[in-house]
Amino acid sequence: MPDTCCGHEVITARNGSPVLRVTTEDSRRITLHSLRNPQHEARCRCADLVIPQKSIVIIVGAGSGYHIEAILEKLNHEIVVIVEKEFAILRHLTARSCMRKQLEKNQLFFLWGDDPEKVVSHVSRIQVRFGMKRLVVLEHEPSVHAFPSYYQPLLSRLRTIAATNIVSKLRYDKFKKTSLSIIILHSRYYLVPEIIRALRSLGHHVHTTIIATGTDRTGTPEMLEGIIKNIVHYQPDFVLTVNHLGFDREGILTRFFTDIELPYASWYVDSPTFILEDFQEQRSTYLALFVWDRDYCEDLMARGFERVFFLPLATDTGIFKKNSSPQKFPGAAVGFVGNSGEESIAINMHKIGGGTLARNLVERLAGVFAASPCRSLRDISIRLEPEEQILLATKQKVIEQAVTWRASQLYRVACVRKLLKFNPIIHGDAGWTKHLHGGAQLLPELNYYDELPQFYCQCAINFNTTSLQMKNGMNQRVFDVPACGGFLLTDYRAQLEEAFQIGREVICYHHVEEIEELVGYYLKHESDRQKIARAAHERVVRDHTYAHRLNRLVTTMRQLYG
Repeated sequence: MPDTCCGHEVITARNGSPVLRVTTEDSRRITLHSLRNPQHEARCRCADLVIPQKSIVIIVGAGSGYHIEAILEKLNHEIVVIVEKEFAILRHLTARSCMRKQLEKNQLFFLWGDDPEKVVSHVSRIQVRFGMKRLVVLEHEPSVHAFPSYYQPLLSRLRTIAATNIVSKLRYDKFKKTSLSIIILHSRYYLVPEIIRALRSLGHHVHTTIIATGTDRTGTPEMLEGIIKNIVHYQPDFVLTVNHLGFDREGILTRFFTDIELPYASWYVDSPTFILEDFQEQRSTYLALFVWDRDYCEDLMARGFERVFFLPLATDTGIFKKNSSPQKFPGAAVGFVGNSGEESIAINMHKIGGGTLARNLVERLAGVFAASPCRSLRDISIRLEPEEQILLATKQKVIEQAVTWRASQLYRVACVRKLLKFNPIIHGDAGWTKHLHGGAQLLPELNYYDELPQFYCQCAINFNTTSLQMKNGMNQRVFDVPACGGFLLTDYRAQLEEAFQIGREVICYHHVEEIEELVGYYLKHESDRQKIARAAHERVVRDHTYAHRLNRLVTTMRQLYG
């Protein structure tokens, strides 16, 4: 907010204390405190003041700060917001040494400027940050008399907010009805539309709050205000997000949901390790974490998250279904859809820096990680040179991400090269040209919702390799391909045993060397291929749709918080 000038001057009271004299908006000259004994006057005015604990105290008008000193003496670690029209007055206030000591004992915010609505907006954000604590509005009468056109509308707005018992509106009975009210933090992530359709198909009422997140994944203050309005209006039984999108690093939204006793669920469909390491203030008894890979459950509970549940991916049979107008794509004996990883590796290597040292370190670690059964790079024992140890210690998170991408790339390229004798069609990024050197038809990436189902229907064999961030988990393709009635050849993952009958509903390769033989066999034996595809389709429709997953999530939330 801008620094402005109010034509103030400092004069001396009879007891030697400094007192501000200002020019009012109607050109009068007044002092903002007593010229006899401003400290005594302030204490007398505040003598009968009773301030509820756990409130946010809004002091409107800073003056020379004697009333603020008297108010602070009555507080016990409450949050204090000092609102002042003129920045020059605030600067005078904080320059007094005795005042600085008082200010340091409390959690203080200073707001100033000529726009009362901006001040109100900032107050609302502070209230959200601290769990919608009750507002107590105190005015400094001389400041209000000096600038009534500014302070009187501001006081009216603040007192209206304070009189509104917003906390009572945010605390209400939940999970009392069969059909629940659910707010989804909508980040435009690919999975959210499927979640919304599934919940509505189950008879629940779904409301969305659009969240705009940057690279640091931090939600905006406007998003917080939107969430509050939706909570008051829709009274949700719980809030749902994907990959914790919408939550801030400081844990403001977490504290807010905890303070108003609103349960919330986060469904992780990417590694929660990389995300939650940057978000340290997220633990809450009102948080339930759902992870698409069972292996992360133990890790998250070890990090202090009490309620962690396995919830694998699934499919939307309204999108992925048989006979999805396949004529758009040419026939393919073997089809593969996937990213080469080149761009993600380059981005992470740029973040690491370190030149040749970093490249060699990532390459060596990726080779070891790709060949190891260990789920995490941190579980691998490898001898590093001193300079490598320093680099890893200072850039551990981004190095782990780069290693995971590079290890997945090494594995994926080795698998896909085994398909080349069958002239596969590969839909992916241009990075594949670096690794395949011909031998495959490389075509552009496909739209997930419109084009991908058609391609799956058209391939005799749909090939799958799994990212090494989930060495035992299942990716999206495991469910989408059978939903289209397509035949899937995928790498073995332990969690597949829980979802499908291996050999009857899905065919797996355990090692790269098995790929050529299995592809050759199932290209020649169409009846076997079709029998397995039919069985897989029936299993997916019966057990693995998003309606199944969201029903389980809702049931779990009801059991935990109903």
